[in-house]
Amino acid sequence: MNPPARIPSARAAKAHMRQEVRGRIANLGQDSRRVSDKAICRGLSSLAGEQPFVFVLGYLALPDEVRVDDFLSEMATAGKRIVVPRVHAGRLRFAEWHPDVVLSRDEKGVLAPAGEVNTEMPGGSGLMLVPGRAFDCEGRRLGRGGGYYDALLASLPGTIVHAGISYACQIFEAVPQEDHDRSVEIVVTEAGVIRAPKVRR
Repeated sequence: MNPPARIPSARAAKAHMRQEVRGRIANLGQDSRRVSDKAICRGLSSLAGEQPFVFVLGYLALPDEVRVDDFLSEMATAGKRIVVPRVHAGRLRFAEWHPDVVLSRDEKGVLAPAGEVNTEMPGGSGLMLVPGRAFDCEGRRLGRGGGYYDALLASLPGTIVHAGISYACQIFEAVPQEDHDRSVEIVVTEAGVIRAPKVRR
């Protein structure tokens, strides 16, 4: 009798998906990615026009992430407060961003504003841009494995809209999840906006 087929664990499935995503993004090419980045920023601009908010929690892209600088600059010009993450004392903090801000590398080696960091999220309505390695149409997200964004998503008030940011090639039929994983309400790609029917906070 043949042994039963082994069902991969969620952790193993995540590792495999991250590896596949690396290849997919590498195959896009820099020119294609620049065009897609601009299309995603336009989609974010349309999304921002749908509802009022007072601040944006953005991010500064790693080499294989969607660059959202154009959108952040647009929102800063419109008078919105912009903050981006900076890892400080082992935790995700927030630093003020504007187009001319001085950057330095944080504890994880990621570029972030070099100024003072805050421990609390700004108050009021906000739009949070959430990078990820993979998403699906239910809003499930696969991160890099550090857990920073999952912890942040779990702690945010309902006045903040969570928008996953990715290329269309990072959308999968189903993203594996564990108990600590958190989803997003919206995913924005160069192909359009995906609105998740239900989000588990």
